[in-house]
Amino acid sequence: MDRTVDPALFFDEAPCGFLLLDADWRVVRANARLLGWIGRAEDAVAGLHVRDLLDVGGRIFFETHFAPMVRIQGGFDEVALNFRREGGGVMPALVNAAERRGADGAVEAVAMTVLNASDRRLYETELLAARDRLRALNEELEARVAAEVERRLAAEEELRHVQRVETIGALAGGIAHDFNNVLQTIARDPGAGPQVHEGVERGAALVRRLMGLARRDGEAPRTFDAARAVAGLRAMAEHALGGGEAAIALEIEVGDAPLPVTADLRELENAVLNLAVNARDAMEGTPGTLRIEARAAAPADRPEGLEGAFAAVAVEDTGPGMDAETLARAFGAFFTTKPEGRGTGLGLAMVDRFARRAGGRAVIRSAPGRGTTVTILLPLADPALLAPEPAAAPAPAPAAAAAPSAPLRVLLIEDDAIIRMGMVDDLEMHGHEVTEAATGAAGIEAAGAGGFDVVVADLGLPDIGGPALVARMRALLPGAGIVAATGAVVLPSEVRDHVTHLPKPFDPDTLCRAVAEAAPRG
Repeated sequence: MDRTVDPALFFDEAPCGFLLLDADWRVVRANARLLGWIGRAEDAVAGLHVRDLLDVGGRIFFETHFAPMVRIQGGFDEVALNFRREGGGVMPALVNAAERRGADGAVEAVAMTVLNASDRRLYETELLAARDRLRALNEELEARVAAEVERRLAAEEELRHVQRVETIGALAGGIAHDFNNVLQTIARDPGAGPQVHEGVERGAALVRRLMGLARRDGEAPRTFDAARAVAGLRAMAEHALGGGEAAIALEIEVGDAPLPVTADLRELENAVLNLAVNARDAMEGTPGTLRIEARAAAPADRPEGLEGAFAAVAVEDTGPGMDAETLARAFGAFFTTKPEGRGTGLGLAMVDRFARRAGGRAVIRSAPGRGTTVTILLPLADPALLAPEPAAAPAPAPAAAAAPSAPLRVLLIEDDAIIRMGMVDDLEMHGHEVTEAATGAAGIEAAGAGGFDVVVADLGLPDIGGPALVARMRALLPGAGIVAATGAVVLPSEVRDHVTHLPKPFDPDTLCRAVAEAAPRG
């Protein structure tokens, strides 16, 4: 059997197109495969310049790139061109070209192969469409992530209260309790003069403000003097710094000129105290200095792009400082350098958000071995918006002595020994029989034996909460009156209808009147 293949047959029926061109790029011959793809007859393309077979873009590319590169290199491979089809439309193609030169080096002909890339172009089109769909999905995903971040920020607002419990809550409870006990000792001094009474009232106002810091509801922004607010934080800041192993010196510096700002006062106090606690933790185990300053911001205080006049509240420590990587992440939510379980990473993030909500910014500057300074920048407000300072209240007149009441059996529950001894003396001087308890547990044990007319209980005991203690007393002594001694302005809703409120600090006569008021009638 003769298996010889006719080369001419292979030329026409090859799986690719062939073009034989002369030295001037004119068609000498085209194979049947290519002619079938573009729908033309052989005599219709013979003598045409190859660029006349291309679309407009292909012609431009042929003149500017394809032909010059073939002349320079002697060939050019896998070039994407579009051949015009008879009757309209184009055939995408991948073209290879190679020159043939004679013995004298002159170009004699150009051989060109044409691969039909219609399926490839369709695939590429589908791939581009898939990429567009993927981009759309990515954009949708980014939008969903952005929405989730917004939701997370809203949740962080709630978590702000967790941070408050970890820091300010502990400070407020501890300071209010301890400070009230100090004020209580002063208040029961019968020889105290008007100035002492005024000091006690100012101290009581400070305790009430501490209690307010722990409340869940925020204040509406109002205009206040930032310098005065910072100056009033000394007692709370001193308490915040008192828990470390090494002494930390506190410096508070404010000028005489007011710094009116419009913001949430509680948030500013909370932010400064958060920074004080962070500084204490950073300096733990090492003597250092914490400096809190309120002043008009200098241009160097402001980050780029922040224009206008600002008040600067700066908290500076002499701790170990931060490296550049830590500094870059310091304001990020949930980022913390503290050991696991000792911080939520929300403190600095909340400071930054507070400043931004007020129209300002929080700026942090630090370097290893050079301490850390966090500056809260708040826009200065119109001084005319500042509320006038209240006139000094006249010294309270000495309270009238409490009218003697029938002797009562009183159960006194108070953890501070000095305060408890003074209250026992005051009650016994009025003829009452007093049983002492230094803890909530001891008070509950004593109440279990019965026989008391009135219970006087500190609602800030460390071993049992106020509402729980009142509930136990009501269950164990259903006929007894209960006097709730506390620094809180408002009693918890669970107890306010069942007790006689005795706000701390109080004098001996106020104590005895509260006991008489709470005593069972009939």
